[in-house]
Amino acid sequence: MIDPGPEELTLEDGRRTFGLFELAVQPQWRRQGIATRVHRALVEGLDNARVMLNGRPEATAAQAAYRSWAIGDSEPRFLGRARLHTR
Repeated sequence: MIDPGPEELTLEDGRRTFGLFELAVQPQWRRQGIATRVHRALVEGLDNARVMLNGRPEATAAQAAYRSWAIGDSEPRFLGRARLHTR
């Protein structure tokens, strides 16, 4: 991380955060809801306090998908390159 951020965002106990890195779909299969279904299947039933989605900043389509997957009323937060969604 470029900026370590406030402790309430960075404090980790080994169970607080579920991390998802570089969820990708082959070009010919994109725009069919596949990544959304995979994401839902991965996080459904988790009892973690938050989900961290990490992706390349230039991947604007992925960033838009991450925003649409916000959990509950949470607002996505950026911490360096990581995206954190708190539950």
